[in-house]
Amino acid sequence: RTLGWHRISFLLDGRRTALSIDGEQVMVNERLRRLDSIMLGSPWDASTGWYDDLTIEPRDLSDAELAAIDAADRAERAAARQARIDALTADRSRLGGELKAATYGHLGATTPLAEEYHRRLSRYVRYHQPGMRDFAGEPGLRFHKSDNSQEHAVRQNATTALCYATLLLEPGRYDAQLAGVPLSTVEGEAKALLRYLSYTHVANGWPTGDGKPWGNHWQSALWMRYAGHAAWLMWDKLDPDLQAAVARMVVQEADRFIPRPPDSGIRFDTKAEENAWNALAPALATCMFPDHPHAAQRQERAIVYLINSFPREADRTLARVIDGKPARDRITAACIWPDFTLENHGRVHPDYLGCIGLMEWNALVYLPVGRPIPESTFFNVPECYSVLQRLWSPNGSAYYINGQDWWPHRHDSPLSVAGMHAVVRNDAGAAFVARSALAATAKMHARFDDGRLWAREEVAYPNAEEEMAARYAELYLLHRLAGDGPPPATAAAWQAQQRGVFVSEPGGFAVQRLAGKTASFSWANGAMGLVWPAGDDDTWFTSPSERGLVGRIAVAGQPDDRPVTKAHAVQVKGDALAVTAQIDRCGGTVRQEIAFVSLPDAPVIYLERLTARKAVTVDSVDTGLVPILNEPMPNARPNHRRLEHAGGQVDIVGVSADPARTLDLPGAWACLDGRLGVVSSRAGLVYQDNNRWQGARLEETLIANHRVKPGAFEPGQVISEVAVVLLPGADAKATAAAPVTWVPGAGLGARFGAVTVTADVGKGEVGW
Repeated sequence: RTLGWHRISFLLDGRRTALSIDGEQVMVNERLRRLDSIMLGSPWDASTGWYDDLTIEPRDLSDAELAAIDAADRAERAAARQARIDALTADRSRLGGELKAATYGHLGATTPLAEEYHRRLSRYVRYHQPGMRDFAGEPGLRFHKSDNSQEHAVRQNATTALCYATLLLEPGRYDAQLAGVPLSTVEGEAKALLRYLSYTHVANGWPTGDGKPWGNHWQSALWMRYAGHAAWLMWDKLDPDLQAAVARMVVQEADRFIPRPPDSGIRFDTKAEENAWNALAPALATCMFPDHPHAAQRQERAIVYLINSFPREADRTLARVIDGKPARDRITAACIWPDFTLENHGRVHPDYLGCIGLMEWNALVYLPVGRPIPESTFFNVPECYSVLQRLWSPNGSAYYINGQDWWPHRHDSPLSVAGMHAVVRNDAGAAFVARSALAATAKMHARFDDGRLWAREEVAYPNAEEEMAARYAELYLLHRLAGDGPPPATAAAWQAQQRGVFVSEPGGFAVQRLAGKTASFSWANGAMGLVWPAGDDDTWFTSPSERGLVGRIAVAGQPDDRPVTKAHAVQVKGDALAVTAQIDRCGGTVRQEIAFVSLPDAPVIYLERLTARKAVTVDSVDTGLVPILNEPMPNARPNHRRLEHAGGQVDIVGVSADPARTLDLPGAWACLDGRLGVVSSRAGLVYQDNNRWQGARLEETLIANHRVKPGAFEPGQVISEVAVVLLPGADAKATAAAPVTWVPGAGLGARFGAVTVTADVGKGEVGW
């Protein structure tokens, strides 16, 4: 109206959309053939009300008009297809020059570990093969499971191609009975997948099932790396058109990083993983096509992205010469905290710190062509690895001390990262972790006949199996290229190396690892405390609940949102760890003061006071929360927990058709599986029996401070006080013999046996 417009109209004729203003055509969109919806104004602001009415005037097209549209569409598609084919044909001549692929060589004899990974990879064919599909309208193109231009389709198609191509390296080792299909089928499917992936990349233009080619995506360098690497492994088996399509795909994804700067980001959402996988594209292109005129530029950009993957802020001024230049000349980003910890998905995340594995994957492209691995590949990697292994369990899984938004049994990450690190850095401790993960996953694989590692409900990513298979392919290639690495450290030696207390102020957590337990408290990105009993299966026992110990609080009119730590203090005395924190709960209406004290001789003491900060009505309190996994896993006592308490004993079944229930426990103590005792300063513990998978885990909870309808409280009034003692390794008899008593006073305090613990949370002081 401010421009004097009166009528805006869209005309669709089945092939295009024309936009007119007051009868004058101002724009034609040749690709927009239908409108699913029209939004007038914006739902986010007050820009509605500028229109008076909406009129739709449909007209049925005649048979002749429909036939004309169909004919024009067919002609358009045929012309576009022919143009794409002509482009591939034109690039055939370059295959003997700038697009001539180097030989993927320097493969040694098959080692024991390479043989094991080959065997697992072969079994995965049984999983992959039923998902293979024909690509409509294009003979010779096949896809796996999904056909569109987005991550969950392209990435798993590319990893499947890598797995199949890897199996072709040793035809004599291939076991058709183990895989379920002959090797000729694997070769045919690998070619069909590569044809689909390369043809539908933006460099070549065929549309995927959603009408768009893939590529130029924030993650597509990673997808290309899988597909391009797969093609490289079987280059001589590909016809010239397919070689040209692959080369165009690799070149396009690599060259877009020549002008583009690396990303920077630390808090909540690191850019370490993105820079690391973006480095893979120019690195692959450099080694695969060494005679290309952009090869030197690509090598430089690979180095730039590598050195910018795990830098700290202070590294921007680092003068040390790396790959021929002072580091500061290339470092423009900061992606990790000063102590080499890392955040992603709004938490300290071991899985994403494990993206140092993306760096060491570059060995798989430099070693085959006899080129040295760039020094930048390892920039800050050993230091990050040192932190990471403090968060790994002896069974090759992880302690998710700040919660886990994926799934709790991620043996794939330690297996891959430690497996790579063991070989390229000659690390015996990493060799131990990799073999531990290998042993744990063997038990998980044994449950299924089709090569899978997980049941569907056990994972929170639709393509977890395809990713796992790709890890096996990568590790097989590594061991063929560089051997099996050093003999693994013993379990005792590795565990001794991890013992002690590690505090990360930037990451907002502290973790204590001793022979008898692992205990942690995180005060950033929420607040949570966790305790794992000792043993190589302990990650199968404690669930990484984001409300561990701090629990849940229900206040009328306020959501129980993520806890916010307002102040904290950490004390370390030898192997003892103490954390105090003042935490705002339920929108700041409740203040939670806590002290988390983990002593060297087993007890973990949790002290808590809840105080109203505003006038509130508290509906329930469930703190002193101990999260327990109760899953049908082969690595633990499957699908059962033995719960002992003052009133007797009950067998808690995990997965069950029975409804969830809450068990009221008499007395003030309980013991789970004879492995973890819990003692409260007040009677009335409860156990919440879940019976259903949620978030790729079956989590149940033992609650030491359960209060129903505490009532209304004025500002400053105490809602509850409690002391909870956790006893790793204690059986029921030892747990029952150890009462805990709350010590009244201005601070927090409790007596447990001969130990008295007091805490002044305001001053951040703890004594025992």
